[in-house]
Amino acid sequence: MDQSLWISVLLGQLCFCVCQDHKYRFISEPKSWTEAQEFCRRRYIDLVTVNNMSDLQALRAAVDGQPDAWIGLYLTSEIRKWHWSQPELTYSYPKPDVWWAGRPKDELVRNCGVLTSKNTWYDTLCDTQDEAGFVCYNKSSNDVFKIDLMYDWLDSQLYCRTHHTDLLSGLTQYQQFITKYPTRIYGFRMGLFRDSWGWSDGSNSSFRNMKTEVNPQTKKCAALTSDGRWASEDCGLEKPFICYGEASVRVTLHNLAQDVPLKRVVLWRGLLQSASLKPQRKRQKHGAVGYLVAGAAALSQQNHMGKV
Repeated sequence: MDQSLWISVLLGQLCFCVCQDHKYRFISEPKSWTEAQEFCRRRYIDLVTVNNMSDLQALRAAVDGQPDAWIGLYLTSEIRKWHWSQPELTYSYPKPDVWWAGRPKDELVRNCGVLTSKNTWYDTLCDTQDEAGFVCYNKSSNDVFKIDLMYDWLDSQLYCRTHHTDLLSGLTQYQQFITKYPTRIYGFRMGLFRDSWGWSDGSNSSFRNMKTEVNPQTKKCAALTSDGRWASEDCGLEKPFICYGEASVRVTLHNLAQDVPLKRVVLWRGLLQSASLKPQRKRQKHGAVGYLVAGAAALSQQNHMGKV
């Protein structure tokens, strides 16, 4: 197998074969999003989850030059939740309350937050260009910067991630902003948004990198595009896709010869247990028991580094 490490071990009559695979696996055979999800869950772990910019950069490097491909993001039926653009920060209702009186409201079209001239928060449209600007945060300098460009929310996010770190996120950065810029006439966009996207593997990551607004009626699944941003697409379209996790590996444990030292038997049992073996219902010929291993990296590393 290309760029894979195959290790074959023979100990008496105990033998198995382990394949250590890459974290990301680009599958070129086009499938619908649901079919891709089933394939990834059967062969690997799941459709890929992207937790932050570092993950995204690694993912882009792994699939460089490949066509648009499904990732594990999809629109759920859950109630929309507020998130911060910086995924390591979790949104919780601020105390004391900094929302404008009566906001936010459960209006389907108002899903982005803005800092008003009165230093309160207001929920507004994401796709308009009528705000005075937006606020970026730079992690290297631990500082916030007011950008006087009338961008929509997605383009504001792209600008901040390109030139700084991200849009302003969290109460600490909010306090930095109102201290640095105490007087303003108009509102500025920040990294607060809400949506009902979810990840196939159940991850709660709030990292998003969308390039267009979502059409919740038809385009409910996300695909990685050539520029690294994500597009919402019809889930029934057939596309290549990206799985994550090591490939599942089939292991056959044969009857041990009587002259195999006990310490070796104990060692191999420990290795197999550490590799998360799942016994198969059907016994193989000669009384051998079949196992399916998910994530056999530890097993292969121990065999490679140590002696038996």
